[in-house]
Amino acid sequence: MRELSIFIDESGDIGPCSDYYLVSFVFHDQKDSLGFDIAAYRGALRDANLRERVFHFTPIVRVHDEFSMLDVGERKSHFARFRIFAERAPFRYWVLRYKKDRFPSVYALAEQVERDLSARINEYLEFFQSFAHIKIYYDNGQQLVKHAVHQAVRTCLAKNAAIYRNAIPKDYYMSQVADYVCGIELAALRYERHLDGATDHRFFGDKRSFTRNYLKKIRKKLL
Repeated sequence: MRELSIFIDESGDIGPCSDYYLVSFVFHDQKDSLGFDIAAYRGALRDANLRERVFHFTPIVRVHDEFSMLDVGERKSHFARFRIFAERAPFRYWVLRYKKDRFPSVYALAEQVERDLSARINEYLEFFQSFAHIKIYYDNGQQLVKHAVHQAVRTCLAKNAAIYRNAIPKDYYMSQVADYVCGIELAALRYERHLDGATDHRFFGDKRSFTRNYLKKIRKKLL
């Protein structure tokens, strides 16, 4: 019986600290093995004398957390190898995007997330119904996302159609991929609105370079 795993991540927060709020959904058909791609990724890190770290888009680009002790060359090298892994791995994805100042409250934003997710599920209902089991993996970082996912799945599929798992990124490469696609799509918003800065250019180049080398490649995996 076919089994679908859905890995969820978000970029931005529901408070006043960011202009945008994005939610990514990565879909992995369990019949498509990740073994070869994971082995190749680990091998590429070893060949570059890099220790494997849990991939986190913002810390690696903005020099936060465990990546704060690495120079820009090491961070770019780590990023490049994960990018190749993400582009080769078998999955599809969606990203929901929101400009937060368009919503009068957090509750209004939450309702829109739920409506949009429900609409997407209904649009691809045949795809979801082709799986006997659906497992949803999320680290429960935002209650807004957790509630919207539960409500949309319960309404559009069935109350018992999904099994929920608390996903710690270090345990699941696809959780790290969800973080990657969320970060790339947020960077795309910055480039589109001419909000890109020196850090974006250091990692991705100008808009043309970013679009050709990063955005177009990952968007081939849009569902």
